[in-house]
Amino acid sequence: MMLSPMPFSLWKMLYLLAGRVSKTEKKETVLLSFYSMYPFVLVCSLFCVQCIFFVFFFVFRVLSISSSG
Repeated sequence: MMLSPMPFSLWKMLYLLAGRVSKTEKKETVLLSFYSMYPFVLVCSLFCVQCIFFVFFFVFRVLSISSSG
């Protein structure tokens, strides 16, 4: 299993969420739904990282402009 791209705590949180949503289903079905959510989670995490970098860049630009002026 490839668990390296995401932190363990995030995997654990998603697994608990999937298990809580479908308690009556079998473990295989939970794992299937969990792995089908992977592309969505990957896109969301990339988007969040991009937003964080944008915010840091914006703050850095504002600080550099205010300090130079």
